[in-house]
Amino acid sequence: MKKIFSFLANLLTSIRNILYNNQLISIKSINLPVISVGNVELGGTGKTPVVLYLCQLLKKNNYKPGIISRGYKRKSKGMQIVSDGIKILLNHTAAGDEPFMLANSLNNIPIIVSKNRYKASLFLKNNFDINVIVLDDAFQHRKINRTIDIVLLNANTPSNKLKMFPLGYLRENFNNLYRADILLITKQNKFTKQKNINFYQNLYFHNKFFTTSNFFLFNPISNKKIIKTSIKNALVFCGIGDANYFKTSILSLNINVAFFKAFDDHQKYNNFVLIDLENLILNNDFNAIITTEKDFVKLPLDFCKKHSIIVLKMSFSLNKNFDELILKLL
Repeated sequence: MKKIFSFLANLLTSIRNILYNNQLISIKSINLPVISVGNVELGGTGKTPVVLYLCQLLKKNNYKPGIISRGYKRKSKGMQIVSDGIKILLNHTAAGDEPFMLANSLNNIPIIVSKNRYKASLFLKNNFDINVIVLDDAFQHRKINRTIDIVLLNANTPSNKLKMFPLGYLRENFNNLYRADILLITKQNKFTKQKNINFYQNLYFHNKFFTTSNFFLFNPISNKKIIKTSIKNALVFCGIGDANYFKTSILSLNINVAFFKAFDDHQKYNNFVLIDLENLILNNDFNAIITTEKDFVKLPLDFCKKHSIIVLKMSFSLNKNFDELILKLL
């Protein structure tokens, strides 16, 4: 049965791509440079940190970026302004987890969520002082012509899982990644299996880069980096697409994880979930409680203060040749 579903998914996405490739479905232009960040995999490949990195790179080089996102699993309808570049106008429920996190991390960059990204792009262009648009999670959204197409692959995904869902983790045929301009291999760390490293290092692509990530703990309440840690008994929890990578990132800091709780991706922290967390904390002698930035912004502030919740933050870097290529292609 899985083979049948996988075959049908591959067939449907292939037909769709053929229609776009042969211009039987029109691709519209915004008349501004457009950078798309996306993937061919289901689950987390690190798109949000890449969007954040790109916006910071663009601003540093005197560009004025704006961000368009679908706002996956948001409760609001239609086109919404998450941030006007000055104020955050929506909460995480209405904005969606990733756009809200971006809004909290970026200043002077407007962020719009909409299923109709072409309409949203025109609105962004006509109503804000921008000169480049960054499309979040848009590799499969081919209705808009893009100047730069960036596709991400998770270095921890085994090569035998690069098959169409449900046989593997792909949302479209692996060979479709070659329509991108740039390939980023993300999330490699000391726990990445050597055979995975070998596969991705040997994978041919004209513009291929490996991301480098450094992690540190941060106290969002005091707004301070935690320099020295002696964490021997930590509760670690998250509700993201790649929970295992989050856990291995914590372990890379030589933190002893006494209890690890992986919620569903885009977990909503309602009273039932919070009560379960509260009981878990009260019944154990944890000396630290650690979560992700994306989860932290969804937790009640009084809960975070009461339990001194800290977050794992990431310092994200790329080869300078990546930066130069982005600026050249624009």
